[in-house]
Amino acid sequence: MLEIQLRNEIVSIISIADARILSVVHAMLKSYYESEPEIVGFTPDGKPISKTELFYMVEKSRKEGLQGKVRSLDDALAEIKNW
Repeated sequence: MLEIQLRNEIVSIISIADARILSVVHAMLKSYYESEPEIVGFTPDGKPISKTELFYMVEKSRKEGLQGKVRSLDDALAEIKNW
């Protein structure tokens, strides 16, 4: 099952779950995220991004910007139209 399908199925199940199931799921997720590096976001394909990874991505983008490795808004919008 694809990750997006799993997410959708979990949301469907949680929307009808009773308090006991919600407590179990909450405890499991809380335990998982407390034992993992701090997750601050997700990539478009659903992979978690840690605080350290986000910092690296921002720093890399900042350096590329300082080096002039940027594109104009018009270029970005033109590219989006071709998606």
